[in-house]
Amino acid sequence: MDTAALLTQARHAANLSQETLAQRAHTSRPTLSAYEHGHKSPSLETAARLLREAGFELCIRRRLDFVDHTTSRGRVVTVPTHLPELPTAQALATVTLPLHLNWSQRNRHFHLSIVPTGLECMKQSSAKVDQPISPPTSTAPCSSICGTNSCCLKECARHGRH
Repeated sequence: MDTAALLTQARHAANLSQETLAQRAHTSRPTLSAYEHGHKSPSLETAARLLREAGFELCIRRRLDFVDHTTSRGRVVTVPTHLPELPTAQALATVTLPLHLNWSQRNRHFHLSIVPTGLECMKQSSAKVDQPISPPTSTAPCSSICGTNSCCLKECARHGRH
């Protein structure tokens, strides 16, 4: 994204007019317009000031690259060089994988805001395997919640224990 688009996007997201943002950032409206249309380039300090007055900050973020990795069975898969940080709304979204990634269960929605649970923490009755139990409200040990004594610390942490 170029500087012009970044400044315009920030101003629109803050629901500000060019006049209001220019006043807050101690610059003129024609100058801000020239920045937003790419006719002039603001200095780094000026861009940071404009973004700050719109309620944002200028920061750096590590670029996400992808590399090919060969599995032990010889299959080549593309993987990220590091895990990206996502905005909260995106990290907790509900997603539906494309058919080529989830061909066995068409149109299944994955609710990323729901913490997945292990098999130990599934309902022991005839419930579906992908149906998690609700968080406990008592201070009972995990074995009474999960129905097993082999509940790992990670699973116990989901219940607010340990």
